[in-house]
Amino acid sequence: MTEAGLVLLADIGGTKSRIALARGAAILAAQTWANDDFDGPEALIDTFVRQAGARPSRAAIAVAGPVTGAGARLTNRDWEIVPDRLRVRCGVEEVQLVNDLEALALALPALAADQLIGLRPGEGSGNGQALVANFGTGFNVGLLRETAAGPVAFAAELGHAALPTPVAAAAGDGFATIEHLFAGPGLSRLHRALAQADLSPEAISAAADSDGAAAASLDRMAHLIGLLARELVCSYLPLGGLYLAGSMARAVLARASARAALLDGFAAPGLAEDMPLILITDDAAALTGLARLAATRVPGQ
Repeated sequence: MTEAGLVLLADIGGTKSRIALARGAAILAAQTWANDDFDGPEALIDTFVRQAGARPSRAAIAVAGPVTGAGARLTNRDWEIVPDRLRVRCGVEEVQLVNDLEALALALPALAADQLIGLRPGEGSGNGQALVANFGTGFNVGLLRETAAGPVAFAAELGHAALPTPVAAAAGDGFATIEHLFAGPGLSRLHRALAQADLSPEAISAAADSDGAAAASLDRMAHLIGLLARELVCSYLPLGGLYLAGSMARAVLARASARAALLDGFAAPGLAEDMPLILITDDAAALTGLARLAATRVPGQ
């Protein structure tokens, strides 16, 4: 028998998945899993549930891909999440699916200081909007809007849009979409264009302190992230704050010179002079948004 009030939270990414249990807004037993170790999301979630020895009654699942009424399919992995399959395999009674950037956007008001690094100070204008941009296995954004009824997050698939003209001009040829440049493999593509060398994103980051070419590639990527951030401000007007997230963003912005290059590219337009720019350091932050979503949902509705 399932346990009323116990909710399974799962943030299913292209490379890794973060899974936890929750009671109310309290997150319990969070773990990170490599997707390559499983043949599908049902096997992954079932393994977690069995190891945790729990019987959650509901599941709130964030997916790195578009969500429809029938389910969801990951953009960067051949996985499909179908609620009926999860109910049968994992024993949960209700399944709620959202885009992973919706979940991350919902987490923004609840993130603690130790989950964040301020890149550019600002108090925000109080227009009730904030934006999170994720630079990871893929790229996407989530817009948060504060309303009288509570926070609302909006889904998008911006990674598949064409690069804005100023970003494309600065990046050079060979980058067709935003994701092609700003997802993790994009760092390797940029380094290949700049240094004529093939290195993984991890190798570029690791070599930056001793390899001038690697450091230059990270600084260039940071500058390009700043240019994109400027375009995002104009598109979404997130005067409450623009948050950067994801493994690629964290790796690129680990160095002081890269953060300076980011701010040089950003050169915020006048309408965003007081808008903070913030790096999310917690890779599992979307679980916070899922917990908040699950805690406000009335079971059965």
